[in-house]
Amino acid sequence: MAKCDDDLVYRVAELLFKERGKDGKWLKMEAIADQVEEEFGENLELTRESLYPLVRKAVRRSIVQLTPPINRDWRDRLVQRFPGLAGAKVNVVRTRGRDDTAKVVEVAAEELLK
Repeated sequence: MAKCDDDLVYRVAELLFKERGKDGKWLKMEAIADQVEEEFGENLELTRESLYPLVRKAVRRSIVQLTPPINRDWRDRLVQRFPGLAGAKVNVVRTRGRDDTAKVVEVAAEELLK
């Protein structure tokens, strides 16, 4: 598969994460490969296995963005301990130590962009 432009990467990610089949179930990788080949009108030689690197490219190219989850239990405990925070927008992100602070930055940036 030589062609790997953003349109192709986006379409694979879109079919994987957003679209469902006629039966309402998530599309299988084989169905995604077939549909992309049909839509792009080229012999891309896509297989179930060849789609996974495209999904990784979607993350690297920021087509798909991963945002760490907010830990609501910890947030509730923090507000319970410090009631003055109840009216404020407080997000708590679980990290794995000092070297994992990028998650906090990602959530803060996401909040700023809202």
